[in-house]
This record gives sequence, structure tokens and C-alpha cells, in this order.
Amino acid sequence: MVGDIGAQGYVARLEDTEVVFRNERGRVLKKVPPPLAGHPGLARLFALAAGAEAHRRVCGQEAERLVREGVAVPARAVRLLSVDAAWAEALAQAGLVASAGEPDGEGGLLARRYRHPALPDAERVLLTTPDAARHRDRLMAHQGWEPVGSPAATGLPDDGAMPFPESALAGHPAREQEVLRYVERLEEATSAWRVWVKRDVDAVLKAIATAEPTLSRSFLDGVADLCLRHGGERADAAAWFARARTAERTAGEHVDQEWLDARYAAADAAGALTDTALRERLRQVTAHGADRDAARRTLTLLGKRTLREGPRAGLATDLVRTARAAGLDPARELARLAGRLLPARHLGHPAAREFWAALLVDPAWELLLAERPDLGREVVAVGPQPGMPEADLTVDYLERTGALAHLTTGTDAGGGAPGTAADWLRALVVLADRSFRPGARPVVHRLADLLAPRIAADGVPVDLPYPSRWDRRAAGSSVLRLGVLDQLLAAGAPVADPPPRLADPYLHRIDTAPRPALSSLSADPRFARELGALLRAEFELTNGGDADNLWYQPHDPKGWAKVPTLVDTEPGRAALARWCDEELAELPVLDLDGLALMLARFQHIGAAAVLLADPARARRLAAVDVPALLLDAVRAEAPEPALDRAGAELLLGAVEACSVFRDAAAGPVRQRIGRLLEIEEERVGREFTRLVQIAANCRDGLAHLVPLLTPEAATPTLPADSAPPETPAPPAPADPAPAPVVPARVRVGRLLHEAATRSPLWDGDLDRPSTIVPGVSAAFPYLVLDWRTELLRGDATSPGRLREYADLPCVAERGPGRWRTVTVSRPDHRPTPPAGHLFRTALSTALVLHSSFNSAVLLEYAPDGTFPEGGPLAVPGCEVRAGAELTAQIGPDLLHAYLALFAERGPLPAHPGTVERLAERLALTPAEAGALLAVRTHHRDYESAAEKEIVRRIGGDAVREFRTRLVPAEPERLWTHGPDVDRAVA
Repeated sequence: MVGDIGAQGYVARLEDTEVVFRNERGRVLKKVPPPLAGHPGLARLFALAAGAEAHRRVCGQEAERLVREGVAVPARAVRLLSVDAAWAEALAQAGLVASAGEPDGEGGLLARRYRHPALPDAERVLLTTPDAARHRDRLMAHQGWEPVGSPAATGLPDDGAMPFPESALAGHPAREQEVLRYVERLEEATSAWRVWVKRDVDAVLKAIATAEPTLSRSFLDGVADLCLRHGGERADAAAWFARARTAERTAGEHVDQEWLDARYAAADAAGALTDTALRERLRQVTAHGADRDAARRTLTLLGKRTLREGPRAGLATDLVRTARAAGLDPARELARLAGRLLPARHLGHPAAREFWAALLVDPAWELLLAERPDLGREVVAVGPQPGMPEADLTVDYLERTGALAHLTTGTDAGGGAPGTAADWLRALVVLADRSFRPGARPVVHRLADLLAPRIAADGVPVDLPYPSRWDRRAAGSSVLRLGVLDQLLAAGAPVADPPPRLADPYLHRIDTAPRPALSSLSADPRFARELGALLRAEFELTNGGDADNLWYQPHDPKGWAKVPTLVDTEPGRAALARWCDEELAELPVLDLDGLALMLARFQHIGAAAVLLADPARARRLAAVDVPALLLDAVRAEAPEPALDRAGAELLLGAVEACSVFRDAAAGPVRQRIGRLLEIEEERVGREFTRLVQIAANCRDGLAHLVPLLTPEAATPTLPADSAPPETPAPPAPADPAPAPVVPARVRVGRLLHEAATRSPLWDGDLDRPSTIVPGVSAAFPYLVLDWRTELLRGDATSPGRLREYADLPCVAERGPGRWRTVTVSRPDHRPTPPAGHLFRTALSTALVLHSSFNSAVLLEYAPDGTFPEGGPLAVPGCEVRAGAELTAQIGPDLLHAYLALFAERGPLPAHPGTVERLAERLALTPAEAGALLAVRTHHRDYESAAEKEIVRRIGGDAVREFRTRLVPAEPERLWTHGPDVDRAVA
């Protein structure tokens, strides 16, 4: 294939399907040479190249289709097509073999040959239909191709539909030039039907709808067909098909209903028919006076679509209405479709549940049962289907099909073989575990109750799965269903022996419903033994190598966030109490390392510790003498340096808790010990440092655990080394409730408030604080909140942050004192005190929230309202770098009203136009106006570029004042009207 242009020795030539540029020496160039730029024949050459590539692609697709569909291709057709090199190559690559014999008659597709003046040595062969041949000639002539000879019959079958663009020419003979022009534009937009960018195609279609609306429907239908034929997105084709039907109705075109139904059927088969378009067709065929034949064809379409994709919403209603419009019996049609869908699948899908729920109570169901008397046996044979464990409809479905009777009836009465019920229950449980949606499965529990008598009568043991935490191959969220096992044992059904420790499941993946007491399970010695072993291994950190105490530390409360279901049962509580008493009984003989391991185990059980609340247990833990254990450990393991009781108490009053990994403590602890004991750092050995660190960790662990085991402890208390309270605590109630969870900021604020009057005065030594408060780092860095931004933003995170704001000491505990956060640093670049150190001076009390080498952030409280000059740590030379006073800047009534409205109505709705109106009134860009309105961004805790620009121009105080005025006096208006822009602008 050769077509070329030249200028000044440079040549552009069409070689195969590409335009190749060469210089005067025949060398291939990568760019268009300047002499050929703007040449009038260059665009024509590129068009020829695109057409050649598109033709080769179409030949390949058609050859693959003929082979895939097994179409008999006569030898005559192969000879006709092989005249074209593209066809010859496509047929060879597809491996097409000509069929023997010649076809009868002259019908079917025609082979039409064309030749281009610029390509005299090459011919192009196209397949076309007899009624479209002359329109194809016109399209090819528009591109410069002339027909050669007469069309020749190929014997290939014809689907009867005229392709696009020939159909557009046939439908609009008076608009031939317009059709040709828009076809050319579409070929350019799609690179000869190769690249389908919906935006580009829609631009051409919009121009057609505006300038030539009578052509719109033809082009929309044609573009949808070409998109599907040439590998475009089915969603795009579906959109164009639906728009074609809308244009058809808008223009009031009279359309042949049989042709239209064929269009719907073709679109549905190609996956390009949306539910919206189908519903519109259903509305048309069920209207008064509609064509009955059209309704029958639509009913057939609805049935095929349902078999392929499953039931859709409103299927039963649509099918009944369509059957009536077609003059058919709705019940029989419904039964016919349901019979093809049975056994039912995907009962968890809402549309499927809706369809089967309507069918089970419809007269059509009786017709179906009459035609399929063995339906129950069929349902049992295919086993549980996806969605059954979650669907409330499952039991009704099994009852109405007869499957439940087949499962629960004895073999002599026509029921299933022995073991069928046990196998079916196990398969149902396995299916429930494959679902990625968590939660209980009431259907499983109900079916277990119904099947248990039959399983007991069969005597075949049920072997339910035991998911292990070590099995990484299991899909979904496998759950150990102890409640189901308890149901079976209560009914006398045999259950297979459990594996050791029940295969070590995750405790949060154990389901005890519907029998949380597990009485029958506990009465079975096999399960009681393994259940106790599992719980003991969980409590003692011996599951999977955790006994080395690398994951849990005596001071770190990172255990169970909530009580596991199994632990909160009667056998679980009994095992927990028994384990706790055994652990506490060993306290008198434990050394320091033994105490650390025991406290780490108590930290591991986390929230379950509240189940152990008992005054006697709390007293036994409170009586632990950590300094004495430290002295014993030092004398036994590290005789140097010498340490007495006063030195041990000094160390425990100044060393913060810190995790010890691989028997190593942090380096700064060693330095602090040397300064406290006034010895050289080199004399503080590694083992001595480790023991001191473990003792400090045990001190904090006991401070955390003793209040949890004390029933009357509703609020946190100061550490044991603080002075006793001035007033005695109220007596404990007879039946105390569990201690409420106290937010970190409230807890820290209360501790600091109490320490201002109860802790000893600080002597000025940074290594010797007044006391140490454990667990304060949870309050950093959340102490400062821009309440205006949260009120205006109103997204899902805002309520939590506003409640935290309401819990701030300065808001929750009003009083004469003042609160502030202050950042200090040491000019000598020595380490600042660690988090948890508390310093009480004559004017204020300060608590270290966060420490980073020579800089620290403190929360400071001045009871009389006067902060010390130079900062709370001015005595040892710490300088104040920054400070922010914490004040209540929002009324509690407004805050509580906002939170109540949020709980009732949810996040704030969008109010379109607010940003644009504000931008127009203040001459701002939309981004800047959105920043003033606190419009939500992806990174909510970081200022956007627009917000930084606004703050730079008008100042942070002005932005805060503007946002304050944006908040209406009645918070309900934020939901109904949005921010009060008029008030803020005024």
C-alpha cells in the first residue's frame, strides 16, 4: 500500500498503516520535516493511515467473531475477502478454515471492493448488506474511495439490521451532506472508532442535537452500536442508547415496535441496557391501549435479563403488570420465571429478598409446587446458598419449598439420609463465615434449633469448623459458634470432639448467641477442659509465644478495649476470677520481674479488669511494696551502686515509665539515675538501669490497676506517693456500678486541680518532681480546638471534637483559676523533664504533657489566677517559648444544643450558593470564601493555601471574629439556612 507526497527532497509515504517521513537520502525521520509542514496532502495522508488502521482492526474483529461463533464461511467468501491484504492477514491469524460446499441462494452479506486514487495497487473489501450497499458507496466516495465492479454474494449470514452510518443516510436522504459531515467529525473524535472518550463524542452529539435535531436519534443509536462493536465502555453505550430513546419520544417519532424491541433486546444482550431505560419501556408497554405483542416481547426480555442478572427491585410487580398487558395469566408467568430461578440464590440481596417474599405468598407458588413436587429435595441437594445466613426469609423459603421438612423428617417418612441435617448445618455455618459482614446470624441459630432433633436422632456427630488465629488461608471473618454448639448439646445432638484449646481462635471472633450462659457446653467435660485451657492461655499470654512479655508492659494499658464475649459469660467470669486469685496468691513470693509479668498480664485483659472489682483484691495489690522489691532485685543482681530505701523511693519518684524491650532501658534514664544518686554515669550499669525502669513501670501499672479493682473508684486518684486527701472519701455503695470511662483531658485536668493543693512543693530540681502522674500523654496534642471551625464544618468528626472541647478543664470545671499550655526549653540543650512529671510552685502547678529532648509542653493551672513570671520552670533556667491560655469561648447552652441537634439530624447539609454569594460580596476568590466558611477539606487539621492567604491578609484574629459571627444564635439555623453570612459581612 503506497501513497506519498514530497517537497524539496523530503517524502511522506503511507507504509502499511503508518505515515513515514524520509529525507533525500532515504533516512527515516522522527518528526515532520519543515518543507512538508502544512502541505495540503498531509492531512489526507494521515486520514488514509487512520482509515487503514481502522479497517485492519475491523477485519480482525470480524474474523475472530466468525471463528468464535462457528459460522460456516464458504470458500468463495474466503477468495473474495483475500483480495484485501488486511482481510487475508486477519483470516490467517484467526485460523479460519473455509467450509466445504457452496451456500444455497444469493442472500446474506455482500463483498464490495473499493480502490483509492492515491493507492492504485491496493484494494479494500468491505462486507455490507444489500439494502446498505449504495449508502456504503456514498460514504466511501466521500472519503475518496471508488467502487470496483459489482457487489458479490458471500453466503455469510446477515443479521438483518442496517449498520451505522449507512442507517443514518438511509433514514435521512434529504440531509446527506449533513450526515456525512457529522460522521466525519465522529471519526475524528474517536480516531476512526478506536478511542472512545465520552466527553469528545458527547460534544459532537450535542452539536447535532442543536443544529440538526432530526438526526439526533439516528446518531445516538449508531454511536451506541459502534461503541459496543469497537471495544468502548458499556456504560457509555448504555447512556447513548437511553438518550436515543429519549430523543425518540421527544421528537414524537413513529417507531416500528418490533424494530424497537429488537433494539432493546440487542442492548440488553450486550449489557448496555440500564434499569432506568428498562423501566421506561415497561411503562410504555403497560400503558392503556399498548401493543400486546410488544408487551410479550418485553416480558421475554425481562425474563432473560432476570435469569442472567438475578431479580431486580420491583420485579414481581413489573412482571405481573406486563403479563396482564400481554393478555397472559400473571400467576402462571410468575411461576414460570420462578421455576427457572430455583433453587434461589443470593437471598441476601435486597431485590432477591423482595422478589421471593412476594412470590412465597402469591398464588403462583402453588402452581409452581404442583409442577415441581420434588422441589424440597432439589433445594437440599444444592446446599445452602450465598445470602442464606443473613436473610430472615431463609426459614420461610425452606419451609415453603419443603426443604425444611426433608431435613427434619426421618428417612422412613421420606426425609433425607442420615447425616444430611448435620452436613447441611455445617455447610450453613461455613457459608456464614465467608461473609465479610460481621454480626450475629439469627438464621443460623434458628435453623440449628430446628435441625437439632433430627441430628440427635441420626446419631451422626456435627463437626463445625474451628477457625484458628494461625490459619491465614481462611476467607472472610471466620467465627467460632459456641452458642450453636451449646444448642446442639442441649438437644442431645452428638458433637465431634473439639481440638486443643478450641484451635486458638481470636476471642473477638467467638459467638455465644443465642445461649450466652453456655451451660451445656460447660457441662460437657471435653469442652469445659478446652474452654478453660483457652481462657487460661489468653490470660497468661501463652498463646503464640507472647509469654516473653515483649508486647505487653506492666504500665501500658493497651489491652482489650472491650470485654470479649466469651469472657463475659458465666464460665468466662469464673475462669477470670479463678485466674486472678491464683495470680494474687503469688504476690508474696514474686520478685520484681515476676511482678512486671503479672501486671503485664493484667494490662493485657484491659477492659475485663472491671469484672474483677473487689476491695480485697485491690488491697492486696495496693500493699505491694515496689521500693522493697527494687532493693531486693538490686542486691541480688547489681550490687553496684549501693542503694538504700531512701534512694529507691527517690528514683521511683523521678523516673518515668517507659517500655523495656530486649532487656534494654532508654539511655536518658541512665543519665537521670546518675544525677539523682550523684554518681558518675559510668557507674550506673545496664542491669541496674533496667531494674529501676521496671520498678517505675510497676509503679505506674499498680496506679492504673488498683483503681480498676476498687469498686468505689468512680474517678481517678493521685499516685500513691501524693499526700492523702483532706476529706475522707464517701463510703462505697452496696452494689456499685462499673467506673465510667473518663476522657483523658478531664482526667488530667482533675489530677492537676487536685495536685495544686495536695502535692508537695517543688524544690527546683528538675530530676525531683513533686509527683509523677501516669498516662498523661493521651491528653497531648488535643488540648486546643478551634470550636468555630468545628461548628461550621459539622461533619462526622465534629461532635467528638466538640465533646472533647466541652471536657476541657477550663470548660468543664469553671472556677477562679486560670489554665494555659506553655512550651519551655533549656538553653543549655539538656533534656527537659519527661511526660508525667508534675511540679507544684507557690503560684501554679504544671504537668509535662509532652517532652522532646530540650523542649517540653506543659499544662499549667494557677488557682489564684496568677502565673509565675518567667514560667513554671524558671528556677532551673527553662525559658518559655510559647503559651496559649485556655478559656471557655463558647456558651455551654449553645454547645449542648448543637450536639443535641447533630445527634438528631446528622452532619450539616450543603447549602449551594453560599460560597459564591460570600465571594461576590467580599470580592474574594471562591477558594478564599470557602476557607472563611470553614468548608471541609481532605486534610482537616491543616490550613489550606487559601486559608493561609486569608490569615496573612486580614490576620488570624479577624478570621476568628468573622467565623464567630457566622455561627447563628440559634444553632438550628445551621441546618435550615446555613452560616449567618449577612451578620458576618455586616
